Amino acid sequence: MAVVVAGYIFKRQRQCSAFSHSGSPGARKCRRALDNRGLAMARDILTQQALAQAMTDMPPFYRSIIPLSSDTHRGLGLASDAPFAFATGSHLVPAIVDEFAAACADLPILFALQGDIPVPVFLTGLVPGRNSFVSPKGMWTGKHVPAYIRRYPFILGEVEGGTPVICIDDKAEVLKSSGDRRLPLFKPDGSATDRLNACIALVTDYAAAAKRTDTMCTLLRDLKLLTPVTIQNKARGGAITGLHSIDNAALNALPDKDYLRLRANETLGAIYAQLISLRAIEHLSRA
Repeated sequence: MAVVVAGYIFKRQRQCSAFSHSGSPGARKCRRALDNRGLAMARDILTQQALAQAMTDMPPFYRSIIPLSSDTHRGLGLASDAPFAFATGSHLVPAIVDEFAAACADLPILFALQGDIPVPVFLTGLVPGRNSFVSPKGMWTGKHVPAYIRRYPFILGEVEGGTPVICIDDKAEVLKSSGDRRLPLFKPDGSATDRLNACIALVTDYAAAAKRTDTMCTLLRDLKLLTPVTIQNKARGGAITGLHSIDNAALNALPDKDYLRLRANETLGAIYAQLISLRAIEHLSRA
């Protein structure tokens, strides 16, 4: 038995879509897993041993991932004040290809390497451990909030041979059990609120988009289109190293057959969005 906790950086990701469709088959399956029969099945499948295996390497921000339960978590809600404070200490945030176009004017998009596979990330600060887009009050100050951050504290648990299960980080500070300024996950009768349904849709769509992201990244590697970059912090000194960007010269030198591979895989738009996003580094240097 194997459980994969989906959607995190520095592993080949099963990641998240910038746009959610609450009527998607995946979302409907995950909502059904929240009824009593679904919860019993989830508890049977997601044994403590399997969960321990899944959480050997925790995704960024996550500390304690367990299946979401309408019984255990009925009284919880999402904080509406300081909703992004958890991301304050992260200068890199996982990205997915579906959001490249929407984010490129606001957030620099680069690639970190996991082995020889590139993984897209948003550069959210030029000082390691500092996110320039989170205000002291825990609000996001940019125009585009990365889908990975919007998805937190939820995540998809994929069970080998079984139905995916919506999981939650039950240690997340954004979860509140009391107070007026919170958005409930469940109604008093245990059914999901509209807010929770939207979160479930985002989580399931994220996993589908991650597969498209993996395909794109494998193609970029195979065509040798990435080059190392050093991001200088002009205002404070120092630099961010270990990241990669599309090599425009290598792109222009591609033979026609390889360029057509990029077009056939609908990768060209993402490539140009990534190159455009590098202009946003200048905004970060003034942050």
